[in-house]
Amino acid sequence: MKHFYRWCRSQDGAVSIIGAFSLVLLIASAGAAIDMARAQIVEMRMQNALDAAGLAVGSEASTVNLSSEENKYFYANFPSGYMGTTITSLTITPNSSNSVISLSVAGTVNTV
Repeated sequence: MKHFYRWCRSQDGAVSIIGAFSLVLLIASAGAAIDMARAQIVEMRMQNALDAAGLAVGSEASTVNLSSEENKYFYANFPSGYMGTTITSLTITPNSSNSVISLSVAGTVNTV
């Protein structure tokens, strides 16, 4: 018991304990930064692919099946499984005359 009390009062190596805790926080922060950067890259690529699909489908709106064309153009610009992404929904909603087309996409990105 005497050694335990002496160990508790000792100040030798106090900096190394603080350094160890700081290292854990630094590694966690770096991991969070990497995951956020990956999510932003995927979001940007997904938005660009959706814009391209909207423009392509809009130019052929009166002559084609909108849903199949949307899928074709979207996945041509956003490869399946890009950076570990899973697309959960890809929808197209035209109005009655196909003059206004709304596109939406949702997906998940796995963390590293």
